Amino acid sequence: MASHYHSKSLILVPIFFLITIWSMSSNNAILVQARNLLEETSPEIPDELPKPELPPVELPTLPGFPSLPEIFKSIFPTFPNKEIPEPNKLTSSQSTTSTTTP
Repeated sequence: MASHYHSKSLILVPIFFLITIWSMSSNNAILVQARNLLEETSPEIPDELPKPELPPVELPTLPGFPSLPEIFKSIFPTFPNKEIPEPNKLTSSQSTTSTTTP
């Protein structure tokens, strides 16, 4: 029994050796090709590309804001516009009610 397994390993060792040699040679060919590509000179590229000439474009006119139909205007109440005070500014009524603590 032991000799049967030993004979298989004797066949597989040269096959693995050949595969290893083949992969090393193909890797070497890839490295040579990469070195050749690196040694090639690239075409000259100008520092600044010419600017394209574009035709003038007219901006389209935009329609106005949509408005509600009259039926909705009668349903919704109108509210007066109140001014919102700026932060850090007190009105005269607010300044008289606030007191400082000693």
